[in-house]
Amino acid sequence: MQHSRLADKLETPPQGAKELDRGVFAGAWINSNPDTAGFRKITFATGENGELECRAEAVGTNGIIDWGAAAAIELYAAGPAANRAFGFSARYDFGFLEVQIQGNLNKGLMVLATFNRFTDDSGRCDYFLREYFAATHDRFS
Repeated sequence: MQHSRLADKLETPPQGAKELDRGVFAGAWINSNPDTAGFRKITFATGENGELECRAEAVGTNGIIDWGAAAAIELYAAGPAANRAFGFSARYDFGFLEVQIQGNLNKGLMVLATFNRFTDDSGRCDYFLREYFAATHDRFS
């Protein structure tokens, strides 16, 4: 079996495609920074087609802005032999702004990174933002 680094190698090849357990993401995650200018909360649920969806709630000038649901288009395990989801990515397109969200679990927190690209002629620089979220209930027991 080919590999590009030792972490990619498996002693026993998997039998068929692997479905990752994504239950660790289920429910709401609250930003650990109450003074954030980014996201206040991220919620995960199973969508109509069975895919994992995330719903982002951003902090706006006049209160919370619900970004709506976006499919977690990619799910990642912690390693090639793992069976639980560990990371995800999702995308939002607002016409003037495209946002790619990438999240992963780390020591009971969700680390959320956003890559923000402006597609209008506003002169704003594209930027990166990282935030940390705590689960609203224990998912790791």
